[in-house]
Amino acid sequence: MSKSLIGKPAPDFTIKASDGSDFTLSTFLQEKAGKGVGIFFFPKAGTSVCDAEACSFEKSYPVVGDTNVAVVGISYNPVDELATWKEKNKISYPILSDVDRKARDAYKVSKVLMGVAEGRATFYIGKDGIVKGVLDGHLVFTSSQKHVDFVTKEAAKDA
Repeated sequence: MSKSLIGKPAPDFTIKASDGSDFTLSTFLQEKAGKGVGIFFFPKAGTSVCDAEACSFEKSYPVVGDTNVAVVGISYNPVDELATWKEKNKISYPILSDVDRKARDAYKVSKVLMGVAEGRATFYIGKDGIVKGVLDGHLVFTSSQKHVDFVTKEAAKDA
C-alpha cells in the first residue's frame, strides 16, 4: 500500500526518461533542492484522462519560473511513445517510462481492475526528501485537477 511510504525517505529509482536518458530520482531531488516534488503515476499516455492530468500539471507547475514544486510524470508506455506524446502535448517537465515497473514497485502503486490495468497515484515529496502525502487515484477518473490540487495542498504545508 503506497500510503505506508508517508513519513519515509522517497524511494530512489533509475528509469528512462522520454528522451532516452537515465533519470535517477535522488539526482533530480538534489538538483531541485529547496523545492518539493510531485510525482504522478498515470496508466497510459494518449488516453483522455491521462492527457488531461498531464496537461493540468503543465498548466499549474511549469518547470521554469518561480514555482516551489517540480513535477515528474511516470507511465508504463515505452520511451519512443512518450517522446512523441510529450512533444505533442507540449509537456516541459520530465516524463518517464516505467515499462519494467521499477518505480511503480518502489512506490507500491498497484494494478487495478483485478490486476488488468496500471494504477494512478500522486505522491508529494517534501523539500527534505520525505514522502509527505499520497493520493491514490484509482477511482479519480473524472477530475485530473484533483491530483494537481493534492500537490498544491501538500506544497502549501511544506512551505
